[in-house]
Amino acid sequence: MPNSAPKLRQVRAYFANAALFGCLAFATLASAALPFYVHFNPDKFGPPLMHFSGDLGRRAITAEEIEPQRERQVASVLRPKLQIDQIITGSISGNASTPAKTVLADQPYPDRPSGERLDLEILFVSQNRAMVFDGRKVDVLRRGSRLSNGAQVETIAKRNDLWTIKLSTGATYSWRPRD
Repeated sequence: MPNSAPKLRQVRAYFANAALFGCLAFATLASAALPFYVHFNPDKFGPPLMHFSGDLGRRAITAEEIEPQRERQVASVLRPKLQIDQIITGSISGNASTPAKTVLADQPYPDRPSGERLDLEILFVSQNRAMVFDGRKVDVLRRGSRLSNGAQVETIAKRNDLWTIKLSTGATYSWRPRD
């Protein structure tokens, strides 16, 4: 029986592969069947049912007793108690009879007055986005971005290795990358 060892290994490998395939098939079928089992047996997976006997161990309430309670409940819902914080966090100075300032519907950006000219310094441009310095802060701009003076970026374009940013106010800024 010199050939029995390879045959035995081949039979063992066959049974090992069959057992592995059988386990995987069983796990697949069980996981596929679980949602159906839950669907067809909701009483086993839902919240427990509550049974009421109807006897609360209280005396019967008359209609005359119900009306004041109902009015109190409605009043408590419609007029909740105010919980006022007693800590003073500010004060109002001046005469209360002076009218308040009118507020514009479209308020300008609070950093600069509307229409003020900006001196932008372009630091870097990549993928139609520009990093600019306006003298106070660094911003990353793209087409449609609004600047602190109310101007809007209309275009960021590259022509002959020169990047140009055009604003809605008509101002243009150019930048050439260093080599």
